[in-house]
Amino acid sequence: MSSNFLSLPARLSVLLAAAVMVLAPTKLPASSSGTDDETLRKKLEEVSAALNELNAQREKLLQEKEQLQIQLWGSVPQEEKETEEYTEPQDLFEMSIVDLMNLDVLPVGTLTKSARRISPAAITTITQEQIWQSGAHSLNELLEIYIPGLQYSIQEWEFPHLGIRGITGDRDDKYLLLVNGRVLNERGHYGALSERDLPLLADIHHIDVIRGPGSAIYGPGAISGVINIVTENGLTFRGTEVTAKAGAIENFGSIEIKHGRKFSKDSGAYFYFGLDKYEGASQDWAPYVSGKWFTSWGDGYTVRPGRPVPFSVVNDNQAWAQSPRLKFHTQYTNGNFDF
Repeated sequence: MSSNFLSLPARLSVLLAAAVMVLAPTKLPASSSGTDDETLRKKLEEVSAALNELNAQREKLLQEKEQLQIQLWGSVPQEEKETEEYTEPQDLFEMSIVDLMNLDVLPVGTLTKSARRISPAAITTITQEQIWQSGAHSLNELLEIYIPGLQYSIQEWEFPHLGIRGITGDRDDKYLLLVNGRVLNERGHYGALSERDLPLLADIHHIDVIRGPGSAIYGPGAISGVINIVTENGLTFRGTEVTAKAGAIENFGSIEIKHGRKFSKDSGAYFYFGLDKYEGASQDWAPYVSGKWFTSWGDGYTVRPGRPVPFSVVNDNQAWAQSPRLKFHTQYTNGNFDF
């Protein structure tokens, strides 16, 4: 019996051939020479050079505009500050993938440019917003709140001590305390007390803390860690701000005044003054409790462990002799120059 229809194997062969013809990639004709590529490359270089020149001119005009506004009105108008050239660095979640790839993160404690997640140290950064939210009355309290493995303890000898990763010394000489990169440790007696004893924190921009040895970078003394305090300047703070605090039970009061002014894109001046009066908490509210049994020298008081001592002690967190404490600094910034 004959049929006008192709057999099943023949039909499958025809369909397969048609599919191969449809799916086969089309080859573009090859260029006979590299002349076209060379022309495009030169054109790209010309366009890139023109864009770089325009960016340089725009940057120069923006700086000149800002200086004229400051000379005319004393400051940059608020609407100008809200534009891109006057805002703080862009939020990471709003940046493009290209900008994120080109972002350099230089955390404290690194010798080379590296991301925070691969930096050769355990680093914690305390921002200005975290300082305000913490409600801490001193640097000791602030560090104990945010830094893992850091202990702040009142001891029987000398002032309260800080310990990092279980390393604590009577003279607080096992870590380095820096302000804007300058070491403030006193080698003779009290160690790193000067900044820790002050409840005046409004001029701090952020604090970087390295947990673990860091002496390879910062010099001798960084056995348990490094605490680097970075203050504000005329570029990070603009305007005038007055902060007043007061507390009951742990009686204290403080006032802080700061003023910053930006002269140009990379220059500015900053002024700060702080004053506090800290009487601390009396023994009725914050009793001194010993962890061991002993007899006091001279008076013969018997001290029982876990119970308040029977003799009078200074108020908790009291300033020395209840004297007012002052903190003052000014800073002038111009590019890489800081005074």
